[in-house]
Amino acid sequence: MATDRKGRRADRRSFRPNLGEQLEMRLVLSRPLGPNTVAVRLHPSWGPAWVTGHSGQVGVQVARGGRSVNLTTADGQLYRVDATNEAIVRAIPTKDGRVDLVITGSRFDSEVLINRLPHPYFATMAHQFPNSSTTANNVLRVRNITVRTGAVKGILGYGTVELSGKITVRDPKNASLTIPVDRIAVYSMRTGARIEVAGTVNTLDVKDSVNLTGANDGIYVNQDLNWLNIGGQLNLANGAAVVVGRDLGAVAQPDKGTAKGGQGGEVFGNLNLSNGSQFTVGRNFTTAVVVQGNFIRNGTTIVVGPFAFSTNVFAP
Repeated sequence: MATDRKGRRADRRSFRPNLGEQLEMRLVLSRPLGPNTVAVRLHPSWGPAWVTGHSGQVGVQVARGGRSVNLTTADGQLYRVDATNEAIVRAIPTKDGRVDLVITGSRFDSEVLINRLPHPYFATMAHQFPNSSTTANNVLRVRNITVRTGAVKGILGYGTVELSGKITVRDPKNASLTIPVDRIAVYSMRTGARIEVAGTVNTLDVKDSVNLTGANDGIYVNQDLNWLNIGGQLNLANGAAVVVGRDLGAVAQPDKGTAKGGQGGEVFGNLNLSNGSQFTVGRNFTTAVVVQGNFIRNGTTIVVGPFAFSTNVFAP
């Protein structure tokens, strides 16, 4: 009879998984799941994330003790939001498939990095592809980004963030706190979007277009804006505005990430102002804004581009 080293009979019926064989995944739930709850598998190494509420919401999983969150959109895209230098990020999914990001504990040198992650592929998946690889729109639909401390070096989602709510960098308990922001970068701004910063912004990059409608929409920088870079159209309607409290283009900015640097501003598409919308600089228009497209006022082409403007109030 076969025995082990201690003289005991060998247990031939014990289960010993083969090398590379995975055990069944087990889940421990902290609360019961409702009838509309959807389980979303984020990444093989992440485990599952549970989306409570209606299907179509963003799946959220906290990582690195709250300094990162892993996100899965309804169409299966994978994203990761990282906060650096002591900052904590919280992601709150909305019922319409967008997500709110709340940043706490950030300092003047903290950054918020929003990146898309590739889908994992394995040896057994040579001819299998995620649905999102062909049907996804490749942007993370973000409603609001709130920096509670009013201090952050950068909010970086140049190729990923479609903004449809507020980016707020302001300390509600100390309105006089004006810490400079080095860079805010998003993919696009759509109706409902508003960027509001209490201090100076060195670089504001929008990779695609800015399409804003309504008096609450716009870009509001309380102090200086040194470089405004818009890769598509700048469409402002029904009271939407770009407002710089002090100077525009005072200090030249270098290239940052994959976006070009400069001084003043550049719009690579048309500038379209209508129904009370305007572009306003409160003090010195140090460097002009160059528009590569046309100037369209209330639906009529006024100037065939390219052209530049440097008036403190540019309005229809």
